[in-house]
Amino acid sequence: MELAMAETEGERKWADLPCGPLSLIFEMIGTINIFLSAQLVCRQWWLLAQELYLYRRIMILVECGRSGRWKESRRIIRRRSLEIALAAVDRSGGCLVEFGILKYATDQLLELITARSSSSLKILRLINCSLISGSVLVKTCGSLPLLEEIDISSTFVRSEVATSGIGRLCTKLKTFRSNAPNVHFWLANNRVALAIAKNMRGLRELELVGNRLNNYGLRAILNRCTQLESLDIRGCHKANFGRKLKKRYAMLKSVKAPRDSTDDYPYELDISMFYDDADCPIGRYDSS
Repeated sequence: MELAMAETEGERKWADLPCGPLSLIFEMIGTINIFLSAQLVCRQWWLLAQELYLYRRIMILVECGRSGRWKESRRIIRRRSLEIALAAVDRSGGCLVEFGILKYATDQLLELITARSSSSLKILRLINCSLISGSVLVKTCGSLPLLEEIDISSTFVRSEVATSGIGRLCTKLKTFRSNAPNVHFWLANNRVALAIAKNMRGLRELELVGNRLNNYGLRAILNRCTQLESLDIRGCHKANFGRKLKKRYAMLKSVKAPRDSTDDYPYELDISMFYDDADCPIGRYDSS
């Protein structure tokens, strides 16, 4: 009896919090904490969790730890993350401006984003996602006319076909991130670089960490993307600052060169694989 009264009194105290500060708290704690914690506190908080403005920015950045039951945990987290993402996009009611998810995006999720947010979404981040197809990604991007920023780092749709499709369809694109920090190939490959140069000429910011482009692909990007202001090619061991490119580099506001430190790279990175054993600057690229 006393316990029940205490719980009721506790819920009343939470419910009595002013809506203004409470709304700010909800915005600060983010989508995952709203779904897994905040909306379960009391009815008032559940009602507040339905407000559209809370879902203008949805970030599902959940990482799975390697516990003793890692495979089971991974399945649970994948399902829960996808459920939260789908529900959050559904709640956004056409107000979604920025969406980001780590690992657990699917074609179903992209199709829902297209259906719910085609007239509002400006930023799309799909990090390390292996469950989406290139065709659906390109179709999704083509259905988002306001899209200005795309990040498909470590996602298995970084082909020149997908890159070309995104570039042709996203006419307002200003930022493109297609980092590939865990590739194991050593031969130069300029196909993605040439697709960017041909189809993304309006870019202001470009990240290609770990890409296999050489100076030919780099020169094509610099010559054709004339509005480029920021370039990140850390880990691009086949490219270098040749004499002919130095003048073009000088025109950029921000440049991160192939051998620059990757300490501030936000996701898992093993930069040592980008260099031959004799050239790898051991200790300089510690990503821990």
